[in-house]
Amino acid sequence: MYRELFKKHNLKFSKPREAIYNLLYESKIALTADDISDLLRNDSSINLSTIYRTLNAFVECNLAEKTIMQNQIAYYEIVKEEHKHYFLCEVCDELTPLNECPIHDLENSLAKEFGFKINSHTLEFTGICKNCLEKQNENRK
Repeated sequence: MYRELFKKHNLKFSKPREAIYNLLYESKIALTADDISDLLRNDSSINLSTIYRTLNAFVECNLAEKTIMQNQIAYYEIVKEEHKHYFLCEVCDELTPLNECPIHDLENSLAKEFGFKINSHTLEFTGICKNCLEKQNENRK
């Protein structure tokens, strides 16, 4: 399915690469290498080192992007025209995607004001998710 895409990016095609790319492509949120390992646990031919090598290859050829969040965990997602920003729960490390980029207008304004061509940006919100807040409130009772 992704054979031509990999060829275009000078990547050798393999079933593990295809499986990892497909997971990233189909995911609605960014995934960690451990997330991918958990999702592929039934495929014994794909170990964690293969996942990391594959993710690094995807990042190097700009098929995927790597974001290291405040929790020092690397998250990966496929490079698409639209990008996502997330809320990161400091308790359970759950990522919740925002539906739209809240800083496009600011980015355009800053680029115009400073004469700077902005190629990309990152934005991360950290805090405590609704489920963890409810658990904390229950524990206080």
